Amino acid sequence: MTPASPVLARTIAGACAALLATTGIASTAFAQTGEAGASRTIEEIVVTARKREESLQTVPVAVSAFGAAQLQRYNISDLTKLGQMTPQLFVSESATGNNGSLSIRGIGSSSTSSGFDQAVSIVLDGLQYDKGDILAQGYFDLARVEVLKGPQALFFGKNNSAGVVSLTSADPTSKTELIGRYGHEFKANENWYEGIVSGPITDTLLGRLALRYNTLRGFIRNTAGATIEPTTGETVPPPRRRNWPDKKEFLGRLTLKYAPSDALALKLKVGGAHSDTAGGSQGLEPFSCAALGRSQVDPGEDCRADWRIRQNDVPPSIAAVEPTLNEEGGRLFNKYRAVNAVLTTTYDMQALGIPAQLTSVTGYAKFKRRALYDPDFTQASLFFGTEDVKNRSISQELRILTALDGPLNAMVGGFYQDTHYSYSSPDLRLVPLPADPVTGRYATIARSSVTDGYTASAFGQLIWKLTDTVEFTGGARYSHVVKDSYLVNDYFHSFTAPLWRPVGDKLVGDFSDDDISPEATLTWRPKWRDDADLAIYGAYKEGFKAGGFSNNGLASASQTAAGLLFDSERVSGFEVGIKSTWLDRTLRMNAVAYSYKFRDLQVNFFDSATLAYNLQNAAEATTKGAELEVEWLPPIEGLNLHGTLSYNRARYGNFISYCYTGQSLAAGCNLGDDGKPTAGVGTRQDLSGTPTPLAPRWTASGGFNYEQGIGGGLRFALSADANYTDHYLFSQFGRPDIVQKSFWRLDAGLRLFEEGSWWELKLIGRNLTNKYFYSITSVDSPQTGSGTGTANAVLADQVGVANRPREIAIEVVARF
Repeated sequence: MTPASPVLARTIAGACAALLATTGIASTAFAQTGEAGASRTIEEIVVTARKREESLQTVPVAVSAFGAAQLQRYNISDLTKLGQMTPQLFVSESATGNNGSLSIRGIGSSSTSSGFDQAVSIVLDGLQYDKGDILAQGYFDLARVEVLKGPQALFFGKNNSAGVVSLTSADPTSKTELIGRYGHEFKANENWYEGIVSGPITDTLLGRLALRYNTLRGFIRNTAGATIEPTTGETVPPPRRRNWPDKKEFLGRLTLKYAPSDALALKLKVGGAHSDTAGGSQGLEPFSCAALGRSQVDPGEDCRADWRIRQNDVPPSIAAVEPTLNEEGGRLFNKYRAVNAVLTTTYDMQALGIPAQLTSVTGYAKFKRRALYDPDFTQASLFFGTEDVKNRSISQELRILTALDGPLNAMVGGFYQDTHYSYSSPDLRLVPLPADPVTGRYATIARSSVTDGYTASAFGQLIWKLTDTVEFTGGARYSHVVKDSYLVNDYFHSFTAPLWRPVGDKLVGDFSDDDISPEATLTWRPKWRDDADLAIYGAYKEGFKAGGFSNNGLASASQTAAGLLFDSERVSGFEVGIKSTWLDRTLRMNAVAYSYKFRDLQVNFFDSATLAYNLQNAAEATTKGAELEVEWLPPIEGLNLHGTLSYNRARYGNFISYCYTGQSLAAGCNLGDDGKPTAGVGTRQDLSGTPTPLAPRWTASGGFNYEQGIGGGLRFALSADANYTDHYLFSQFGRPDIVQKSFWRLDAGLRLFEEGSWWELKLIGRNLTNKYFYSITSVDSPQTGSGTGTANAVLADQVGVANRPREIAIEVVARF
């Protein structure tokens, strides 16, 4: 640990009495208090980690769970905020490619490749999303969130080699309920408005309509001034939007729950998202300019991590002649639109004399994202780019879970998903050239790519009660994945014609793979004390993430279809855990230890000289560690104490990688393309034994919730959570100076309400220590760095996406 860690240990020890414990569960909720003098117990948390409702304390899975009360306590309205509450989970939006990424225990998928599926999938109401673009939308009116850590192949549709974030929205209520919320955050001038109507429509039909409108002026300041465009000589005026992200977002969800009989229930959830932000680059900020101390392309950029950027709109004369740049008159933007629908049908087959339950989940999801961004991330006005991304998926899952009286039960099922993904960059300027004498355009290249695919899988699990206290579960998922893709140049500047494949000449890449991912778990739940519960489990798991095609690659003259394909990623390993409650169920202590090896880990190298993406597979990577959690209800009415501690060691095991831009021979860029030492210019480095990005060794948290009456029917609830993150590398290719220093972050909340009344007032504080940190891998700034693999190399400038600064907000809630 760093020197700050003993302070952390004392803080948690003083707050929690003893920090023993679990799977990183950050979920805490007030236990319900009965009549005066009645003892309190820790509230049971129900999770669906194995596609059936089970107690968190009995399910043999490493899972962090968050209830509705906790999500609302800190205004968790997007997944980036959730990542800051969960040990070893990193979530961040990005600029291009996949538009974001998720990482658990140091394993994730690069945000820069649109061809990658996420190693950590998002599941919303049973509907799976595997593209990072889903991070562009917010979330609200959630009943719970579950973060499942480690491979989750058996119970979820596909991929999930590193984990799953499962979100469950609130269902309709049996009584009519009206809820209104208004909140305001002062620093970023954010306002949110929510309205919820829920209740019965008929005797057998319930409904819930939830709407949210959010405006976020911004916490990043764009300080760019007027500049001269180098090819036209015109003066480019300062940007019209100074505060980023300057976001406007509208979310809606309609839920209908129909139960015509005790045996049959149907639940339809239809939702949509509509968001606009100021810049397509999501506030990517230069933060490290090791070569000159200032940007190599914009001397006015100081490269300080200070929530300040310098990005200009597209020069007016260039925007006027490019097909996609005049949508907002050359102003940078990012627009996201999404719609989804999921129909869940459950049928109790006891009505047919069959002791089983049939579940059908039918899903449809579609999103599109359009962005105009500044890919030099400075005021230099050298480059610009547009992206147009569309994704559509249709899925169907059927599963049957038996309910036999004997020791044996089973679950069997099948899953099918059909997908269509298209990526186009109709205007990409890689080189500041004058107008094309043939077309009058300034873009260097325009290209497009499409992937059509499907996944078919079958899965099954045997549930065997060996004794009253010992249970064995074992199963596997078979997956067959097919992806048919192409990449084609639609245009290129005539000056650059020798660099590219001819217009219309498609690079066709077909991918298919099969996988069987088994899983086995042995769980012991001894019945030994009336005031305590105990479950000990050991599990072996395998996981799989399909390979594919680099949709946002470049169709250069030397490019081949094979060079755009990448292999599937596979993982296998073990975990053992203990879940327990003590002291008349006022103390919860859980722990898990794990060890997993990833083979052919998918990584993506960004070549800052050509703006090309080079995909490759790391031969091996391992992640090993342990996670602990405690929750205690001390003998002080209304007080809840909780804490977490996790250790993780994630390393590349065997990885001959591209060199990072500006890596010299002496710094390790001394291998050739064949991975052997070279006497010439180096192109590869050996990253074996190097930490994977976003993998702090230590993370920890400690906090409390306290609720008490203050007279006259008024009550208050006070909460605070301190979170510690050890230092970590966030360069995907081992650049040793790109390290996030260890930091503390403090969240706190105060809630005032009148018991039984309609109103509630909240004061919310997040990141009160105002720490600046990175939750996504860094990227080399284009056209910076030189001499890679030589003795006279110059390091590239770095850009990254930072977190939000200090947030202080108020929220008013009305319920009727």
